[in-house]
Amino acid sequence: MKIVLFGSPYNPLSGIAAKVLYDRGELVLVVLPCVKTYLFSEGIIHGLSMYAIGIIRLLHIIMRKCGAKTGDSYSSLKEFLAVHRNIKTVIFSSDVDELQAKIANETRSFISDEIRAVSCIFPSKIPVPIPIFKQMINIHPGLIPENRGPNPYFWVLVEKKEAAISCHVLSNQMDKGDILLKDTFTFPENSSEYGLEALTAKRLPYFLSRLFDGFDGYWLNRMPQGKGMYHRNPSINDRVRNNRRSAIRWCDLLKLWR
Repeated sequence: MKIVLFGSPYNPLSGIAAKVLYDRGELVLVVLPCVKTYLFSEGIIHGLSMYAIGIIRLLHIIMRKCGAKTGDSYSSLKEFLAVHRNIKTVIFSSDVDELQAKIANETRSFISDEIRAVSCIFPSKIPVPIPIFKQMINIHPGLIPENRGPNPYFWVLVEKKEAAISCHVLSNQMDKGDILLKDTFTFPENSSEYGLEALTAKRLPYFLSRLFDGFDGYWLNRMPQGKGMYHRNPSINDRVRNNRRSAIRWCDLLKLWR
């Protein structure tokens, strides 16, 4: 089975997914988003904290390119791609025919029933179905169906939900496809959103290995979601009210260099 990964350029989970799939010999193409995120929609302090994270991840990429950093630990998908230049990329399109044509052009050597789509922290809604793919799944950094939505980390911390990684079938309703696999874990009470992301990143390689080693069984036994909750992105008021203005604690910046 060959895999096309839909990922976010500066997200560590997307980078880890790419590495796991590459090491398994399954990654053939990466789809990158065409949209840019406005970082200050959740307040100035949150925006600045996200800029700080982004700048440090950009420095990791620069160090890779100039040979100052080695090893197989990647801070983002962009850093992974800077090392593995043999992996082709295409830019996402919400038009199914255009997107399929782009993917088909880069995967001509594989027949359609051998290709699977894996989304991992992709910021745009992916149209379903895309005929070239035999299966389409999403890796979600939260517990499904209890914590659907674009920022599960914030709501885990604010509402004392379980931290988790979930895999579900991609559908035309956000985070509502049948569930293949879930993994829950504990986290320190004083965690930041970045800290929770870092814990998720540590668990993700084992989760993905388990998922893809037993994929056929998980696919056959996938379960419909029950009632749950879709959480929007937190507003400025949500962040102020819950004292979560920043996505990081400043001591987290030291961990970004690891």
